[in-house]
Amino acid sequence: STGVFAYVIPFSVLPGQTQVSIDFDWAFDGTDTSTALANVDNFIAGVAGDGFSMSNPMAVFTPLVSRSSPGGFSSGHFSQTFAASSLPVPVPATGLRYLVFALSEGTSLTAPNGTNSAIGIDNILVAAVPEPETYAFMLAGLGLVGLVAKRRGLRA
Repeated sequence: STGVFAYVIPFSVLPGQTQVSIDFDWAFDGTDTSTALANVDNFIAGVAGDGFSMSNPMAVFTPLVSRSSPGGFSSGHFSQTFAASSLPVPVPATGLRYLVFALSEGTSLTAPNGTNSAIGIDNILVAAVPEPETYAFMLAGLGLVGLVAKRRGLRA
């Protein structure tokens, strides 16, 4: 087939969240069955923001993984934590950013449908990274619970 195919996951970064962790497993079979050199298929995973459009999903984003055919099969695991300020600017009306997985299959005059590339995406996680203060409050709370439990044990 030819054209651009995309899988898009919207996400938001809440006020006060300064870091975002993005994890996913990916596979790209960049096998090109065409003999035409003009056929190059591309797999790109990235984060998009303001200006993103499904009519052109491969524009306006920060790439995370990029592979091109020909080249056969490749796969991997992506895991990285980003400062929220380093991500693309969110869409003003919604505050959303998008995790985009796009496959662009090339075209050729001699073999317009001569590709059979495929992508596979699994174990997708987009999560806020807790701030150090969160851990401090959690430890303080556990300490208070322990203190209360100890005082109750002494009274009994």
